[in-house]
Amino acid sequence: MRDLIRMFRSMGVLLLLLLLSACANVLPQYLRNNAYPQPKQTSLPKHKDAPLVQLFEKQLDAHNQSLRTQPTDTTHQPTDSVMPKKLPNLRGLVNERLAARTDDAADSAIYPLSNGVEAFAARSALIKHAKYSLDLQYYTLHQGLSSRLLLREIVIAADRGVRVRILLDDLEHLGRDKEMLMLNAHPNIEVRVFNPIKKYRSNIVSRWMMFLSNLSSLRHRMHIKMWLADGVLGITGGRNLGDRYFNASDADNFSDMDVLLGGGVVDKMQTGFDTYWNSDEVMSVDTFDSSRIDLRREQISQMIFRTNKLTQLERVNRHPYLQALKDTEQEMLPIALSKVTWGQVDFLMDPPNKIKSKPDPASISLPDEGDIRPNTPVFDHLMQQLAQAKKEVLIVSPYFLPGDELTQFLIHLHNIGVRITILTNSLQSNDVPAVNGHYDDYRDRLLQAGIAMYELRGYPDVPAQPQWRHPIFSIKGSRTALHSKVVVIDGQTSFVGSMNLDHCSVTGNTEVGVLIHQTEFAEQIRQLFLTQLSPKYSFEMRQQEGKTYWYLGAEPSLDEAHTSGDSSGTIFRNEPGSVWRKLQKYIGSWLPEQYM
Repeated sequence: MRDLIRMFRSMGVLLLLLLLSACANVLPQYLRNNAYPQPKQTSLPKHKDAPLVQLFEKQLDAHNQSLRTQPTDTTHQPTDSVMPKKLPNLRGLVNERLAARTDDAADSAIYPLSNGVEAFAARSALIKHAKYSLDLQYYTLHQGLSSRLLLREIVIAADRGVRVRILLDDLEHLGRDKEMLMLNAHPNIEVRVFNPIKKYRSNIVSRWMMFLSNLSSLRHRMHIKMWLADGVLGITGGRNLGDRYFNASDADNFSDMDVLLGGGVVDKMQTGFDTYWNSDEVMSVDTFDSSRIDLRREQISQMIFRTNKLTQLERVNRHPYLQALKDTEQEMLPIALSKVTWGQVDFLMDPPNKIKSKPDPASISLPDEGDIRPNTPVFDHLMQQLAQAKKEVLIVSPYFLPGDELTQFLIHLHNIGVRITILTNSLQSNDVPAVNGHYDDYRDRLLQAGIAMYELRGYPDVPAQPQWRHPIFSIKGSRTALHSKVVVIDGQTSFVGSMNLDHCSVTGNTEVGVLIHQTEFAEQIRQLFLTQLSPKYSFEMRQQEGKTYWYLGAEPSLDEAHTSGDSSGTIFRNEPGSVWRKLQKYIGSWLPEQYM
């Protein structure tokens, strides 16, 4: 009887969503969104007196001097070897790669940010060192401790004359107009939103009716994550802004990855930001309410005062995150810049008008050989790199719905001798369990073809210590979820970005990413990948007599076939996950895949 009730409930949800979607075809034209003209702006030029510029140029001079004075070592590690825990002299290893490239090609500095506290400290340090400009472009800015701290520092920077531009997607910020208007009231801060609801924002019912009446808008969002300071240093990758992305949440946290970048690639990132900032798909929040600016400026001071009081209270209570942040932030930039690797970095960004592309629904399709389509440059460049793989491809994608063409492409690579290993979320760890409703079929087809697949455990087997003291995972007993979007090809080329391998990212949302042609960086990321494959953290997926099961026990070895061998360890015949998660997965299997 209970199963019958659940089935009727899920069917009711499905019918409601279909009804609301149908409403989009009958709504009067005046309810629909139209383009809104914005004043055009460009990024500020790099100023020689900016502390960040001076700091980076000092490191650049040291790098150039090392190229002139140090001998080149042409030996390198084979792809199949595991990286040591402590890296050897990076400067010498960098010279090996640079010897094969021109100085012009290897003009970008690269530093991985896999640690949540370090990733937060890097952003905070960029704010505190910025003198002229800060440009932030994000899918979401969650409320919480980390966001309060960042916004406080942003307002302080604006007070000392830094021009701040904040671009956010509108979907995740409905109902927070007051907060955005408050920031926008500062004379040196401007906030704009992407693909906004321009009418009927006054209450939650009208806002969501506007969204749900046109469901296609839910899958046409700006999913980009990018941070730029004084036009000289930038950060991009998978992290949004919020406690879960910086290992600051007590309940659950994301395993995530982004990169600190300097040099030539930052100029391209800055151009990409300007393209979005001045696009027709963007609107200033002042449009929602341009009155009472003086009152809102007073509210900014009140917000900073409240944040200071809360932070002081948390310090009194010896909040572990604040202590870890204090320990990390002091020397963050000098240490990071002393450890950067240098190489060629290709910056990739989907255009803002991608959200107007048709048809809808769309399916993931591969580009023709050598072709880069105008709406999907991030995906197409990545596919071109994958097509050139000779030995090994490592893929991390939290939401993995590759579609038929990409699935067959991966099977083809495997059949011609490329070893492929995929890490994604399990039902237990996925923060959107409904995605798994369409995932099983792709997983089983890839496993049957012989491709190695792993799923991150929701409760990793790590010591019971605060997760902000651990570089990847959360407190034992609290849930962790995968959020990194990373690909490593032949131990030489890496992709780090915001794009999942699913329909929403490829055909709907606008995405960003970097292709990094640098062996040492690729090996660092590869080592992090191997760590996550450990049974402490992930299930190994196996098949037996056509049945898929979850296996824990054997240490992973990329030199052996994963589907053969040891039967010891723990086998889960039933998918790990709560009844509630399994119900969400079941409902997700009824919903259209392109909305997952």
